[in-house]
This record gives sequence, C-alpha cells and structure tokens, in this order.
Amino acid sequence: MARDGPTYDLTVEGDVVLAATPASDAIRVGMLIQRIVHQADLLEQEHLPGHDEALKTFRDELIEEGTHDR
Repeated sequence: MARDGPTYDLTVEGDVVLAATPASDAIRVGMLIQRIVHQADLLEQEHLPGHDEALKTFRDELIEEGTHDR
C-alpha cells in the first residue's frame, strides 16, 4: 500500500545486557525503552517539527502491525 507524503514509520533500536535476576532485568529493559522513546521523540522533532501526534493517532496501525507479525 503506497502512501503519499511523509509518514511516521521509523525504526529505533537498542541493546541491553540482561542479568541473572528478573528484577534487575525489568529495570534494564525499562531503561532501554526510556532511551529508545527519547531518541524517537528527538527524531520526530527534527524531521516533523510541530507535528507531535498522540498515540491514539497510530493505535489502529500499531495493533494491525502487532497481529500481522510485520
């Protein structure tokens, strides 16, 4: 499906070394998510200034993406 104009499709990824305990893993994964979300926000501000969208704008597409294993 082709789209006209700019889109919000973007990939941001990072790595985390998991430890031996689930409690410390949860903290590390939380920090990873925080860093990735921060970087995604910076990229959004740089490439689409003034167009900060609420999550509900993308909810249906994200649900579809998750169920179709894209």
